[in-house]
Amino acid sequence: MLSKILWEAHVPLVVVRSYGMIGYIRVQIEEHAVVESHPESEMPDLRLDRPFSALQKYMDSLDLESMDNKEHSHVPYVVILYKYLQLWNQQHGAPPKNYKERKAFIELCKTGMREKENNEPEENFEEAVKAVNTSLLPTSIPSGVQSILNKAASITPSPTTKPFWIMARALHEFVTSEGRGALPVRGTIPDMTADSEKYIKIQNLYREQAAQDADWVLRRVQELSQQLGPRKIVPSLDNDVRTFCKNSHALRVVKGKSITEEYKGSINLGEIGYSK
Repeated sequence: MLSKILWEAHVPLVVVRSYGMIGYIRVQIEEHAVVESHPESEMPDLRLDRPFSALQKYMDSLDLESMDNKEHSHVPYVVILYKYLQLWNQQHGAPPKNYKERKAFIELCKTGMREKENNEPEENFEEAVKAVNTSLLPTSIPSGVQSILNKAASITPSPTTKPFWIMARALHEFVTSEGRGALPVRGTIPDMTADSEKYIKIQNLYREQAAQDADWVLRRVQELSQQLGPRKIVPSLDNDVRTFCKNSHALRVVKGKSITEEYKGSINLGEIGYSK
């Protein structure tokens, strides 16, 4: 059977049939790796609970209390959240973890809000308050991505290793060393009310850190690839690795079944939503 031969040879098979106005398509593939999965709800990667050194140094250099009203009302909300998170941690020993603590943290942020000349609240502080639930989440690795890293850790690269798994192996090594348990910085930040100078400065800090993290992974991919011999499989390194790192929080691997295997077993009607 063609499907069995191609499955054993690790070659994808696409079966298409048409009956007049009706038809179907069936893809037989052992594994499909997804790098750019475009998740519907994506939280910003601000690292406020564990800021990298360049970000922390810049944030610490800013003093909200000494700013005049105009400058104060144009500080990016990421700075506001960082400053009040430091104050909160001094008082409580750890970032807010639940609804009650986050509500109390919001009230703490509001204590620093000043009224503008028209007696309206500062937009940047209002943005900070709205961003608490999404921007103060602990920096962590999603369970699905962690499963991929665990598998990558057990892989010994060979000439037949797919580029995805070479990059995943390098990513695993980054997480356990340079990343100190975290994925590479994504390098993007949300839009926010701010003066151009400070916003661009912070934006560049995130971008530069993302580039440094991707460079580390890239070097490791190159080293692993050089070990593969004359039949080595090397991705188009620079762009592929940077895209891989930027989307590392949403990596997915979809496992397939062979058509032969499906015909051998009985169909589970529960899996297709059948009910009597």
